[in-house]
Amino acid sequence: MQEPWDVRQLSKLGEALREARYQFVTPTNATIRRVNGRDPHARARQAVDIFGWGRPMDGAQDAEATPWLARVIETGLARQEQGQWRTPLRAATLGAHLLFHTSGPGAARDAVFFGPDSYRFVRALRCELASRPVHCAKALDLGCGAGAGAITLAALYPRAEVVATDINGKALRLASLNAALAGAPNVITRHSDLYDDTGGGYDLIVANPPFIADPDGRAYRDGGEDDGLGVSRRIVEGALERLAPGGALMLYTGVAISGGRDPLRDHVEQHIGGRAAFHYAEIDPDIFGDLLATEAYRHADRIAAVWLVVRKPSM
Repeated sequence: MQEPWDVRQLSKLGEALREARYQFVTPTNATIRRVNGRDPHARARQAVDIFGWGRPMDGAQDAEATPWLARVIETGLARQEQGQWRTPLRAATLGAHLLFHTSGPGAARDAVFFGPDSYRFVRALRCELASRPVHCAKALDLGCGAGAGAITLAALYPRAEVVATDINGKALRLASLNAALAGAPNVITRHSDLYDDTGGGYDLIVANPPFIADPDGRAYRDGGEDDGLGVSRRIVEGALERLAPGGALMLYTGVAISGGRDPLRDHVEQHIGGRAAFHYAEIDPDIFGDLLATEAYRHADRIAAVWLVVRKPSM
């Protein structure tokens, strides 16, 4: 189903935000709730209030916010409630790039995520490729979301074909728009449930999949069975078959650690060990600590952010 947005107007909005030198580093949903909770009656007065913090707009209240309200209405992504305008549209900055997304507190099941994990993922990806460069003519970003990984690869490898896949049609449309705003014509979006419709021969496969055991089953958040580990396991299991000789899988994900045991590392050693070289490391030992109070994670000691690199032999 097509979204009710006007792609041309949304593209114009993106250009206007860049011209206005818009900057917003997207924090966690909890941080957004806390900051907005300091003044529950605050209204948007500038672009960052609207597209960063997600505050309501009152076009008659503030002249600076009014032009942005008009632009949001033109995109078809604004709704009026009790005399106030709201939009699910958000905009984050990632280095020099601006990325539209729709995540935030109370996000819909098909929200397009962007947040701290996106920044950790891109930072790890850039550091890995800087320390151990990879020749890349063809790359795959699995579960691309707003397109952070694909756009990063497209900038690093402007002559490579970068395939960005997702099961969420809304994500694919925003990723395509974000790639266009980033000047990355080598990004190709494709609907696929992980590897189902991707083919093979990739020099690089990158992924920042959902990894939370989400009782609401939201696609951008729910990692499936085994404490949200199901999607990450499928990515590991299918990687070597889709990689070209000498190619690499680079995976950022989260793992529930219980009794000192890391079930994803165990799975990697069982499935990859002896077939390919791999490097596995915790890059943040304690994320999403609030989830430990939920029923799904009562057994867990912590949730760690991990970085996995698998390198397929050249021959």
